[in-house]
Amino acid sequence: MQRLLILLFTFIQLFAFNVTVSILPQKFVVDKISNNSINVNVMIPAGSSPVIYSPKPKQLLALKKSMVYFTVGVP
Repeated sequence: MQRLLILLFTFIQLFAFNVTVSILPQKFVVDKISNNSINVNVMIPAGSSPVIYSPKPKQLLALKKSMVYFTVGVP
């Protein structure tokens, strides 16, 4: 599993410049793994509830441009 994650993030660093994550703690992890070399978009901003949050059109465009979307099972 660890090798798969290393391979995935190596691929992201080489080819993908836009990654989208669900929540802010994921952004921290992706930034640390990629050494801040990629652009990470967060769908649910800090202080927002994932239950009632609705994405803005600008966020949906950023999601469309992302090569990878990491989720954690938020509703």
